[in-house]
Amino acid sequence: MVTSPSNTTPSLLGGREYHDTTSNYSLPKDAKEHYRLDVQHDVIKDIAGGNYVAPLQNYEGAVRDILDLGCGNGRWAIEIAQEFPAANVIGVDLSPVEKELLPQNCKFIVADITMFPLPFEDSSFDVVQMRIVPSLPDRSKIIPEIYRVLRPNGFVLFLEPSHVISRTLPGRIQSPAFADGDRLIALSPHTNGRDWSIAEVIRGMLLNSKREGGESMFHAIGEITIHLPVGTWPEDPKRAQQGAIGAEMQIHLYDGFGPMLIKHDLISEGGFKDLMDKLTAETNDHSLQLEQPFVFAWGQKRL
Repeated sequence: MVTSPSNTTPSLLGGREYHDTTSNYSLPKDAKEHYRLDVQHDVIKDIAGGNYVAPLQNYEGAVRDILDLGCGNGRWAIEIAQEFPAANVIGVDLSPVEKELLPQNCKFIVADITMFPLPFEDSSFDVVQMRIVPSLPDRSKIIPEIYRVLRPNGFVLFLEPSHVISRTLPGRIQSPAFADGDRLIALSPHTNGRDWSIAEVIRGMLLNSKREGGESMFHAIGEITIHLPVGTWPEDPKRAQQGAIGAEMQIHLYDGFGPMLIKHDLISEGGFKDLMDKLTAETNDHSLQLEQPFVFAWGQKRL
């Protein structure tokens, strides 16, 4: 997400529509991707028990202004606007959010969240959320911006996915096809050679963010991990249903990366088809008991 929105040209590649094939954001912006984002939103909400896990009830005063950075298709922002009807909710993304019916208290703007300063005044939000934005692994510049636009004691909310792992392989490691797929994504412009998942370090990012003078930017820092099955292996019917969605999400995710991986000569078309077949087989292999952890982390702006 490094290309200025004003200078981008939507592009077709491998039958998929992308925001800009020269950007480091390697996922499409078409109907198939919006569907993936929808089912991802729904299943995370189902497992977490809501759209957030942070103790927003501890915020002193009314929640009046909420910012969603990298809002994707806008589902979280829209539902939060409905949950907090007295608050103004703003979603920001590289691509416009196309929704016919929006709550009156919700709006979307097109902007690049890697271009600083963010287009908002100091101390203008009570809650700033940023969820599932692994294409921005270095948060050292945006965290101070989040701190700047938050009101005192305002909440920052992060959510990031971890790698799909096997519960049955020694050391709870990745299965072979998912390990191969993640190595390809790490080589793509999406993460520029770095591990795409920052789930294990987002709490530490908040803990280690300092103001001038060395004081911590945030206090009351917390973390919760949820686990999404990938495949219908769980015996519990509800978890098996969640696992079916988890498997579908993964296949759609890698399918979305495919054209960009092929474009950058990281894999051939035949090699990618073979990878997709192996990924599908692993999601159907109940003996692997695949799952994907998602890590919620939050903190409050220190006075």
